[in-house]
Amino acid sequence: MSPLEVGNAVIAVAGLGSVGLWVWLATRTTDDGHPLPLAPRRPVPWGPGFGIIAVFWMMLGVLTAQAPASGSENDSINAAAADSSEGQPGAGATDDVAPTGNGLSGNGLSGNGPPGNGPPNNGPSGSEAVGGGAADRETGGRASKLSDADYVRLTLQTSAAMLLLVAAVVGAIVLSYGGGRHDLGLPTSGQQLLSDVGLGLAAALAVLAPVYLTQLALTQLAGWAPHHPSLDQLSRRPTWSVGMATVFAAAVVAPIVEEVLFRLLLQGWLEKAEDQRLGALQAPRGNRSSPAGVPEGRPTGWAPVIVSSLCFSLAHFTHGPAPVALFFFGLVLGYVYQRTHRIVPCVVAHMAFNALSLSLHWLTIIAPAAGN
Repeated sequence: MSPLEVGNAVIAVAGLGSVGLWVWLATRTTDDGHPLPLAPRRPVPWGPGFGIIAVFWMMLGVLTAQAPASGSENDSINAAAADSSEGQPGAGATDDVAPTGNGLSGNGLSGNGPPGNGPPNNGPSGSEAVGGGAADRETGGRASKLSDADYVRLTLQTSAAMLLLVAAVVGAIVLSYGGGRHDLGLPTSGQQLLSDVGLGLAAALAVLAPVYLTQLALTQLAGWAPHHPSLDQLSRRPTWSVGMATVFAAAVVAPIVEEVLFRLLLQGWLEKAEDQRLGALQAPRGNRSSPAGVPEGRPTGWAPVIVSSLCFSLAHFTHGPAPVALFFFGLVLGYVYQRTHRIVPCVVAHMAFNALSLSLHWLTIIAPAAGN
């Protein structure tokens, strides 16, 4: 089978699996009518200051929105990608990354990419290279002028900066509030870690159908052109060094950074505010014990999930129709965090989703354009 045929087969299987999972979830509910049980926990100890970090990150995506730079040194790759996408499902759609050839591949990836804005093109996409697209906004339309070495260097530097930001935030929470594993949403045992990984993979599968169908509708029916700087660069210069740097940024760094910012910090604080309004117990400063004492059946609302999902999607404001599709992605991730109050399932789901989107982008766009 050709790479394009493999990619289309993966899309078909993943899509059917996603729909089947939704059907199964509709028949599996807990006592409160949800497919996931609500884990008892105490509200997070931090205040609005940490949540504002996520809002600031989102505002960067909105305020620095810019039109893609035109021109690239390898426009022939984009042209070949467009030709290879003709007659394929979803051809011409893209989400969060660069061009893709069948309205699903690469679509829906969350996160912003390292340096540069590439030319608009015909395929779907959706990979997020680095949380918030800081490098994209800093370097503007320079991607077409970057050498492979410069692109890799800037991508790794940006990734390291984002990871240091997360480490600093987590350190501040531990030192300032005495935050423990429960507050940070970390597993307390190896068994729970395995359970969280499995839940994250299931969440990634569930989100494929709504995100890809939304992306497909916006790009094919509404004609909303996609764009993502990382996939643009990868499509122009599909080398192993560029590919590995993009995978590391999109499938490892971005999920960690964005889930900590939008789910743990922002949604965690919003849920705390909701808990206080509804009369739930508040975590005492320095309390590292288990969350015993928080009512198991406490009320929960959708406002924290919706707000965090909206901020998450707006952080990808420069990526064509991606924010609309990624809003649904954020709702699924937010729901998982709300029910479990653990961050690992969200990070795993984010990683799996971005990794799949990058793989589909390669199989359906880059490999066919290169004649493989």
